[in-house]
Order: sequence, then C-alpha cells, then structure tokens
Amino acid sequence: MRLRSRAPGSILALCFVFAACASSGPSGDSSGVVSDAKPSVTLQRAVTMVLRVEPPGLNDRLDRMGLGYPLITSSLAFLDDRLVPQALLAERLPSQADSSWTVNSDGTMKTTYRLRSDLRWQDGNPLTAGDFAFAHYVYMDREVPVTTRLPENLMSEVAAIDDRTLQINWNQPYVEANALVGSQLAPLPRHLLQDSFNADKASFLSSSFWTSAEYVGNGPYRVKDWDHGVRIALVANPYFAFGKPKIENIDIRFVADNNTIVAGFFAGSIDFAEYTAIAVEQVVILKQRWDQDGAGRVYSDTLFGTRYLEFQHRDVPDRQKALEDVRVRRALLHALDRQALSDALQAGYGGVADTAYPKTAPLYSRVAQVISTYPYDLRRADQALGDAGWSKTTDGLYRDGGGHSLDVEVRVTGEREQEGQIIASDWKRAGIDARSFVVPRALTTDVEYRVNFPGVADSAQPEIVAATNVISELAPTAANKFTGKNRGSYSNPEIDRLYTLSLTTLAQGQREDVLLELERVLTDDVAQGILYYQPRVAASSAAVQGVKPPVFGTYLWNVWEWTLAQP
Repeated sequence: MRLRSRAPGSILALCFVFAACASSGPSGDSSGVVSDAKPSVTLQRAVTMVLRVEPPGLNDRLDRMGLGYPLITSSLAFLDDRLVPQALLAERLPSQADSSWTVNSDGTMKTTYRLRSDLRWQDGNPLTAGDFAFAHYVYMDREVPVTTRLPENLMSEVAAIDDRTLQINWNQPYVEANALVGSQLAPLPRHLLQDSFNADKASFLSSSFWTSAEYVGNGPYRVKDWDHGVRIALVANPYFAFGKPKIENIDIRFVADNNTIVAGFFAGSIDFAEYTAIAVEQVVILKQRWDQDGAGRVYSDTLFGTRYLEFQHRDVPDRQKALEDVRVRRALLHALDRQALSDALQAGYGGVADTAYPKTAPLYSRVAQVISTYPYDLRRADQALGDAGWSKTTDGLYRDGGGHSLDVEVRVTGEREQEGQIIASDWKRAGIDARSFVVPRALTTDVEYRVNFPGVADSAQPEIVAATNVISELAPTAANKFTGKNRGSYSNPEIDRLYTLSLTTLAQGQREDVLLELERVLTDDVAQGILYYQPRVAASSAAVQGVKPPVFGTYLWNVWEWTLAQP
C-alpha cells in the first residue's frame, strides 16, 4: 500500500451557588452509561475544568480557538516539561544518526517516522500512515481555511509506505522536521472524512463532525457530549497511544466571570483552570486561601509568553492610518508606562518585556544587545511624533497639518478591560486621543470581527520568536476565513525572509545569528508593541495530582498522566 499526498460579582455569595451545583453523584463510564456498580464501589467523579470562552470547534487547525490539542488531538511527538521532544504517535523520532533523517546537498530532506504498533482512532478503527498523508492533502488545499500551513507547506510529499511507515520529503531544510508536535501534521480520520472531503469541501467544513460528539480524534480524551453554551463532556480514550488516561471523565465548563471561577474553586465544583480562564488576580486570591487550608495549589512561577499590541495595517473601517508610520508606533510605546501597567495587572509577577525571549532563555543575553527598546519617556514620544508631522495644539492633543487629532482605539476583550483603560489613559495623558473599546462577549469568537479592529488590539502570544505572528503569509483574509495569526496584517519582506531562514538553517550557530537579526529588525520596526511578560498561571484543586508546569504551551501537555485522589 502506498498512499501519497503532494503539496498544492461577590465571591463569597457565589460559593453558595457553586456548592449547591457541585456534582454529588457518580459520573458515567466510557460508554456514557451509569454503571450498576455494587454500593461498596465508588465510581470516580468527573474533573471539572473551565474555559472563559466556548470553543468554536474541535480542531485547532481549522480555527485557532478550537479545542483540539492536546485533549482530543495528538501528533507524532510532544514537548515535555523541559521542552524536550518526545515520541507520541511515533515509535521513535527520526535521527540523522540512523539515517531516518537525511539532508541532501541541495537542501532537500527526508524524514521517516515509524508509527507505534496498533494505533487506533477513538472509534477503534486503525490509525495508519495514510491518515497523515490525507491530513497533509487537506491542510494544503487552498480551499480549506487553516490557521497555518507551517510546516506542511515545506513538505513536497507525504507518503504512506505501509500502514506504520510514514515518509516525508521536504523541499527545504526545517529544523524541527524530526519532532512534529502539537497539531503539526496531526492526522485526520481518513475512513470518516475522505469521501465527504472529495465530494463537497463546503459541506466537509460545515459538518457537525467538528462541533459535536461525532468528532473522532486520537488524543487522550474523546467527546462524549457537547451541550452548547454549557459544557463539553470528555471521557478517557482507551485507544490512546500511551494507554487509557487515569482520570476517567473531564467536564469542560464555560465561565466568563472571574469571581465565579474563584467561587467555584472554593465550593469544590471546579478542579482546574489555566491562563486561558484565570489571571494573576484570581491566582492571588486562591493562593491566600489555599495557603491556609491546603485545598488547592496555584502555579505562577512559569514565565513564558508576552502580552503585546497589534497595529492595524489593513484597510478597515475607521482605520487610523498614522499607525503605518513606524515613528508613530515608537511614540505610542514611549508614551506607555509599561512597568506601571504590569504592576497594576500582575501583582508583581512578570515585568516589562522588550522582546518575547524570556530572561532565562539561553539566547536572551545576546538578544538584549541587538534589540531596540522603548522606555517610558514622554519627551522621546513627543520627538518621534514631531518627526512624523504631529504637534500639540492648545487643547493638549496631537494634531496633523490638517487639524486632525491622533485618535487611537485600544480594543480588548472583557477580561482585559482594565488593561485597555490603563493604556488609553496613559496615551490620553500624553496628548493622544485614545479610547478603550471592549469586544462584546457574543463576538469574542467571531474571527472576522476580531481582525477588523481600527487601531490597536491587545493580544497575547506564547511564542518566543514573536515574528511567528507577523509574517505576511499569516495575514487574515477571506480565503482563510480570517483565521491568520497576523491579525493586523503587518508585512515586512525582510522579516518574512529572516523567519523562513530561521526555520531552514540547521547549523545551530548560524541559526542563532539569523534569530538575532530577526529580533533586531522586528523591534526596530515595532512589528508588535511588546508590553510585558505574562506568567502562564494555573490552579488546581488538591484532588488533581500530576500537574507539571511546562516551559512552553499548555499545562495539559501530560493530562493523560494526571490522577484524581479519592476523598
């Protein structure tokens, strides 16, 4: 067999509510039917996790806010808590030492992955190399709006040599070719999707498969039920590559209010939340209580990722075109007291960031020597705006030669309302006609609406290489259904070139030089307005054990190893 793909409110009051709602009965087993167990047997209760926003679907390649990895989707490898790649669906990772990873003189490469034996989809059907080849074919189809085509667009061919042997031919070097993690080349169930994909791609994309318990993945948990607007019920997958997870059932609830989440922890009706649902303020409250009663644990020491401002470069309604001028972008950063912003929002955690590289990163000391920085300095902000043709008038506002004020909208989501207010207040104090705008809750997952901000948008990124979010190819367009990560449509050919080079330079020393130049250009041109380091916080009840803070990504990276202590 040879299948190929070729590239084309009050917390205390709320506690009583959650205590009343807390689950008191046993959860269902993996079949979704409550067991008739003898009275002496205690069935394991469900672990309740929370998300602030309900995901739009169950595949994070079709929508960047999809649930996907790592709960219900797995790929060939994963990153452990030391950021070391480990084999997952693969039996072992390709290596140049055993010729399973070869680099040719013209820069093309070949990697051969041997899959684990007896891999199965969550419905029990075999998972084979052909499912990876089919996935590559789907991800590379230009009629399919995926969040990113990297690294699949670097693959010239994905071939199933046999059911367990996957051969990937690369059209250029790629430094992570031997460790495809997360959702990179994540397989799709060919036995369920191939016919519908070939028949009608529009129907394929709109199918209820992506938004219901019909979904079949290969990760540690499968979807048992999705009560839209309320919860997603997950059950342990007995066919998971590492064996059935130790926690039987997980309920994912959608809770937008911070106080409600804290109250749920105190009432015992919430077991786990990470940075996608809670912020430092909630972690501080939880820690104060749990330091006294030991009912839970918070995680706040891991620093990875930054908050940053995206500048709009696309022609959208009411766009502030002045943001295209790098001098204006520099002035906006000089006019913002980022230290006070970080202190107000993070209770002393994190700190001002001039780069997405954390200070603990091996390359940070060299990065710090080449980047441009923008300390809080109203004098320098005034000079930059003056050079760009803006001057203060008698009303204290900067205006251009035509008398138009420099107005900038700061767009934030509901949980970041205070952040937007602080940023707008600083800029107003400097003479910029700024205002904060909160995205309506109902539009939080409307990706087309979210990318059409007229000024700046407050955002977060876990990536160390910030350029990942500003390369031209990832600009949101109608063709990709506005799912591109480069939401402000920033474009700089030199950054595009350097970013590609950073992915294709295999020699470590040479690649570091490329990364340094990339960071120099990115900060000099203010491709992003980097604000501060954002600690990726999490909280869990004492009953949930086995949580290990990652260096990068989600705390759920090893969810299959977690256990639930019985009361």
